Amino acid sequence: MRKERVLLWLSLVLNAVVFFFVLIPVLILAFDGTKEYGGYGAYILVYFTVDSNLLAAAASLAAAVGALRRLKDPDRPLSRVLGVFKLAATASVGLTFLTILIWLGPPAGYEGLFSNVQLYLHLIVPLLAILSYVFLDRHEPLPFPASLFAVLPTALYGAVYLTNVVFTRHWKDFYNLYAGGRWYLSAIVMLAASFVLGAFLWGAHRLFFSVLFRKQRTP
Repeated sequence: MRKERVLLWLSLVLNAVVFFFVLIPVLILAFDGTKEYGGYGAYILVYFTVDSNLLAAAASLAAAVGALRRLKDPDRPLSRVLGVFKLAATASVGLTFLTILIWLGPPAGYEGLFSNVQLYLHLIVPLLAILSYVFLDRHEPLPFPASLFAVLPTALYGAVYLTNVVFTRHWKDFYNLYAGGRWYLSAIVMLAASFVLGAFLWGAHRLFFSVLFRKQRTP
């Protein structure tokens, strides 16, 4: 019981931290985003960085509320629906981190991508969200196919990005995914990366909690 309550308090605190670490930088960008994001207000929503972080903030807020409720009833884990939501959101913000680390960082340099509000949206929030989901957010066990939901946010954003960059050309290719016309390869890589992230998070979460709360066998 003591172990469960400690876990709940840590989950509550860390999820609240993630929520505010997203809310404040996004508000800063919304009101003063010209320098880093090229626009104000709702314009910043064209970036997957912002969208994935907002999704993580919403999932973290829901998880924090769930943890608060569970402090009154520690034996009741988070629902599967909330577990799937948190998994998908964490995978999405994890994809943001990997995109910066592997794709955008090497040619552009990491200094600008990991400075000011970008430090929170590109690095701190993704790492804290992963830490929270894997080690703190206990929910009802999910079947492996639930990891497929990690692909959904990427697929939805990808459809919008593809339409506006390739077909209508309303947006610039700010993620450099057009790849000289081979955008379909970028799409396959991003969707595959989302699935791998989802599978990894599903497995890591399941392994950690199965070990932490395994029942002691009687001789």
